[in-house]
Amino acid sequence: MKKRNFLKGVALAALTVAAPVAALAMDTVKVAYMKIPPLVSVKYAIDSGIMEAHDLNIELTVVNGGPELMTALASGSADIGQTAAGIALLARSKGLPIAVFGTGDTERQPDYNHNWLIGTEEAGTTDLKSLEGKTIGVVAKNSPATLAFMSHMVAAGADPSTVEFVALPFPQLPSALEVGNVDAVHVGEPFHGMIMSSDKINAVELANGLIHSDEGTEYALGAWFAQDKWLAENEDIAKRFLAAMEQSYRELVEDRSKVNAILMAEFGMPEGAANATPLPLKAKSFTTTIDQYEPLLEQMVLTGMIEDGKLDLNDAVRAVDYK
Repeated sequence: MKKRNFLKGVALAALTVAAPVAALAMDTVKVAYMKIPPLVSVKYAIDSGIMEAHDLNIELTVVNGGPELMTALASGSADIGQTAAGIALLARSKGLPIAVFGTGDTERQPDYNHNWLIGTEEAGTTDLKSLEGKTIGVVAKNSPATLAFMSHMVAAGADPSTVEFVALPFPQLPSALEVGNVDAVHVGEPFHGMIMSSDKINAVELANGLIHSDEGTEYALGAWFAQDKWLAENEDIAKRFLAAMEQSYRELVEDRSKVNAILMAEFGMPEGAANATPLPLKAKSFTTTIDQYEPLLEQMVLTGMIEDGKLDLNDAVRAVDYK
């Protein structure tokens, strides 16, 4: 008995010691992201234990927009940023050593679209030309949302320099449009559906897509990016992070109820609204390629957001092979 009890004590002691050692073996990664429905896979990857299974301890920080995210990366308070791909290109063009290492979402007209420009009959914003001289709500100034209006307006022969952009968080954009504080907005789901079904205004879809493009042109929307130095020193962590995100993504694709549960818990959506919210769950791989960013850069140069020749995509896009 004494011997058995002694062995049991040794085993328990070994487990007690082993637990902290295993925890110490995990790599802590500080991730900054925008809390919007398309990014539910980040939350699921953490809560389901997928990140932990890839030996990653994720410290998640929610930011309101691209400028705040880039500040977090530049200061070192975040290792990885996740939001609109154009944010990384814009930051790189301004001299920040930020590079994309994974693409999580793409858009291609008319097959799959995640961006809408919406006006109202009440505001007289019923086509792109009618936006001239109007006040437009976007999640952040000098952002992909701004690019969306400028790109589509230029293609329609309208002058985007006459527009006044007002920055508002995504959840506030529908109500701002309804009460007339802004004349048009850029939104994704679920805000697109909320606006189009509103009985307070007669909403009008002005354009689809983040940029004006030919049918069949596929371009990056969402991306993961980090500072050059961090990527150079932590390629293995970047690989495991992308592998974990793909596993999260696949499990959500297989079980829509998991998506709905996060939308209801994190965004307070009723079950019906959560189930009706489409998400970008079509990517075959998160491996990034330069050609996904060429249409974005072309439109950012065309609209004056990036000066021609100020950005080399070979520097801005650093594919990490996580397979």
